[in-house]
Amino acid sequence: MEIVTSDKYPAWKGNILSGSLKYNYMHRDVFDENDVLIKEEKLFPDIGRMRSIEQCADGYIYFGLEDPGRIYRIVPA
Repeated sequence: MEIVTSDKYPAWKGNILSGSLKYNYMHRDVFDENDVLIKEEKLFPDIGRMRSIEQCADGYIYFGLEDPGRIYRIVPA
């Protein structure tokens, strides 16, 4: 689980990202200015068993998949 704080993802600031081993996607929780959950979103459906999500010092968010054992970086559009 990771709380987005990076300026690289302004639309996601304050959102919580979590991985799903069982359901094979990334989950995003969106909160309003009062920290009330207002939206839930599935990202990268059927991508595979997500093992970890990290926001690194470079500001990018990376996630690791169990199979095929790769690390991916999320690049904002």
